[in-house]
Amino acid sequence: MISLSRRLAAELRSVFRRLGGVARGSGPAVCISTGPDGTHVSTRICDVAAEYHVPGNLPEEQLWAPYLLLSDCEGKQDEPVQLERGHDGSVVAAWSDRGIPQRVQYDQVLRTAKPDLPERPPEFSENPPELLAALHDTMTTTDPDSIRYAIGCVQFRGRSGTLAATDGRQMLLVRGFRFPWADNVLVPAAKVFGHRELPQDQHVHVGRTDDAVVIAVGAWTFWLRINKEGKFPDVDRQIPKAADAVTRCRFAPADAEFLAKTLPKLPSEDAFNSPVTLDLNGAVVVRAKPPFQDAPADAKPTEVVLSQSVPSGEAMWINTNRRYLARALSLGFREVLLYAPERPVMCRDKRRTYLWAVLGPEAAIAPTGDAVRIVSAESTAADPIPKPKTTRRKTTLSETVDNPNGHAAGNGSAKSNGRGRRKRKQPADQHQVGSLIEQAEALRGSLRDTLLKTNELLKGLKQQRQQSRMLETTLANLRQLKTLNV
Repeated sequence: MISLSRRLAAELRSVFRRLGGVARGSGPAVCISTGPDGTHVSTRICDVAAEYHVPGNLPEEQLWAPYLLLSDCEGKQDEPVQLERGHDGSVVAAWSDRGIPQRVQYDQVLRTAKPDLPERPPEFSENPPELLAALHDTMTTTDPDSIRYAIGCVQFRGRSGTLAATDGRQMLLVRGFRFPWADNVLVPAAKVFGHRELPQDQHVHVGRTDDAVVIAVGAWTFWLRINKEGKFPDVDRQIPKAADAVTRCRFAPADAEFLAKTLPKLPSEDAFNSPVTLDLNGAVVVRAKPPFQDAPADAKPTEVVLSQSVPSGEAMWINTNRRYLARALSLGFREVLLYAPERPVMCRDKRRTYLWAVLGPEAAIAPTGDAVRIVSAESTAADPIPKPKTTRRKTTLSETVDNPNGHAAGNGSAKSNGRGRRKRKQPADQHQVGSLIEQAEALRGSLRDTLLKTNELLKGLKQQRQQSRMLETTLANLRQLKTLNV
């Protein structure tokens, strides 16, 4: 019989699910084994394998359980889950849920002599805990759908101790680590290294076998199969020199936090590229426009003015996807370097370099005098974008009395005849009034038809303009990516 805690089952399920992005209740079989060195729980998903080790001295036993078992018995407490093998090769799990006994039998899923895990490397290099964050950041910069280049992988550079990743539109390099090999290797991206269940305050050990890069932290060990056939682009050739930057912008800490919260809420005229204009002309301004199909003809852009941040160098603006600007802020960068409106933007610090491609400068949003302005220093609410307020005014009957001078006639201002009485108007001809009403209704119907046709024409023109701009943006991106050799 093998025993696990419900809390450990929850941790195992959560980490295993992120190895290959499987949904709750589905996933690969899990091997659970005990022996003189303790308990091992392992699994493998495509090119990534993982194992959790609990030291101890236990009788030798091994069983294979379905991934569903972890979902069924997981919990927040350390209550034990007892696992035993049935006579027909099935697995029986028993535990208590709030004092209610649970017992579930799972069909046999696999029979094997040992877990399907690669061998362990002969040596490891010790790295600081920051390597986990670097692995997470680089592995979320990849594109798993790429065909031409292996940009669904992260490049481990042994000689320089650098991690490199790109998806063809953005690129991230993180330096300052130690790997026990000299050449460069590619491994598949796994979105598990940013998981909260992994210890964030322990050293990370990295090793390598002929087929895998091995990463060990705490009780966890991960094997990432090496992609020996993939080709990684020469990203270093695209990195400009910091000294060649024409314009710089350093975000004040309060402005960076404010902009990070504000960017997702700004209107977007293109859902695919989510463009914003970063305008550095004596002040730091981020400008956005509403969608073509939803905005009226006189729609105003929205400007976010970062009052505590000051640009330096030449005046310049760029048209960029807001996701990359937001990501630069989330990565902790506080300075952006600009070289030209059509060239990539770069951020860097002592250990990292982040670069992303911009959108076509011809579609940048120009400043206007009637823009909706939001100033960072004046915004204290959780939602920095104010919602327009509509003021309604009630009209009383006393305010609608006809008077030639435009003022309502009251008791003290009504014109009187010689006897002090208010002069009464003569009633209008009923037939003439009816005729005027019919003409007004006919005119209203004609105007309504004209308005409907005008709206349809405007909608068609805006859709055509949007398609033309999307085509121009796509062509500009392709030309820019061609220069990156991606």
